[in-house]
Amino acid sequence: MSPRVSIVFPAAPDRPELIARAVYALRHQTAAPHVFEVVVAVDGGDTNGILATAIRPDSHPFRCTMVDSPRTKEQTPHRNHTRNAGCRAATGELVWPWDADFILPPTIVEHLLTEW
Repeated sequence: MSPRVSIVFPAAPDRPELIARAVYALRHQTAAPHVFEVVVAVDGGDTNGILATAIRPDSHPFRCTMVDSPRTKEQTPHRNHTRNAGCRAATGELVWPWDADFILPPTIVEHLLTEW
């Protein structure tokens, strides 16, 4: 069963504490964990595994997926490129992109689904 909402975070690999904080805050959602998923798209990829260690994708009650957003040496880091990679990997009916420095309130997913 696909989740109804995919929350997408673009992430810079040099700020693992920021994205980990945002993902872990979602553990307190009042919505059932099966109705949403989290997709973390990593700008340039998680080449040294630091983000995977910080986020621990398999340790959450909701589905949490990490996606690499590779780029060539000529490409500069860009949040939109990374966000698009996360949106392509999302499986929910509704894709909801956020920035990694957002801490979402515990009722946000439930509220969205009530209004949608």
